[in-house]
Amino acid sequence: MKTLMAAFLFFAAVPSYSAESPVAVRLAEVKGVVSARASSTAAWVDAKDGTMLAPGGELKSEANGSAVLAFSDGNKVKFGPRTTFAVEGATTLTTSLRLFSGRLQAWIRRANKADFVVRHRAGVAAVRGTVFEMLGAGAGLKIVLFEGALDVLD
Repeated sequence: MKTLMAAFLFFAAVPSYSAESPVAVRLAEVKGVVSARASSTAAWVDAKDGTMLAPGGELKSEANGSAVLAFSDGNKVKFGPRTTFAVEGATTLTTSLRLFSGRLQAWIRRANKADFVVRHRAGVAAVRGTVFEMLGAGAGLKIVLFEGALDVLD
């Protein structure tokens, strides 16, 4: 009985990944001029290393700006100059970004089969554990796959 109880306590303490919980999104490696805002109607403010971004938050970089979004689940997205995008949501089950314009590169770990999606008005990239780059300009979209698998939908 004592052995069974100890085993039960051990497994009860292991975190469950089937439940959805928020993933923290933090800016790192900010270079040049990068701005953030809490929503599409909020004012733009200067962003710096350590700036946290909640769902609905947006980022933009000027001609000399770039930064990395570091997700607490180990995913990473780097965006370059003249890029504007939003974090639509970030949880342990689904992360969704919207690229309005510019370029981003993503290094995605698909822990526990979590979905990672980048949307643009010309298409959607659904990550399948991969490294890719997405460039959106107007109604055009260019996606480069470096490693792994990627579903692309228009």
